[in-house]
Amino acid sequence: MIRVIIAHQDSSIRLALQLYLQAQPDLKIVSEVKRVGELLRDASFLEPDLIILAWELPDFGKFSLSSHQNKLTGTPSFSQIRGVVIQSLHNLPSNPLIVVTGQNQEDTFSVLYAGADEYIYHGDEPSHLANVINSIREKQ
Repeated sequence: MIRVIIAHQDSSIRLALQLYLQAQPDLKIVSEVKRVGELLRDASFLEPDLIILAWELPDFGKFSLSSHQNKLTGTPSFSQIRGVVIQSLHNLPSNPLIVVTGQNQEDTFSVLYAGADEYIYHGDEPSHLANVINSIREKQ
């Protein structure tokens, strides 16, 4: 069974992902969240195999990352914060695959540089997500 957390601020996109994933025979959505804090909390005890994470979750900027200071301003950039959050998710015992979703294909480099395993922009075909799910199945 592939355990999935959906982290997206838009309820209609969460619903669309939920409907798509529920059609898969060996997937179980263990949590749906709309904030980074909720994601970190749930992921730490639900041990997901896959996290679908929106690149634009609204509260990335609220995290204090005193160990990751920007050399020029002293404050971490959004990319640095996202990278630290993604790295902390990768460090979970279940070592989940992190798939980031976003609105712009141009974000691909930034997302992958931040440590995500895959980037799916909202214009991608559903087969992209299906391929990601199949890669998890092959590893199990």
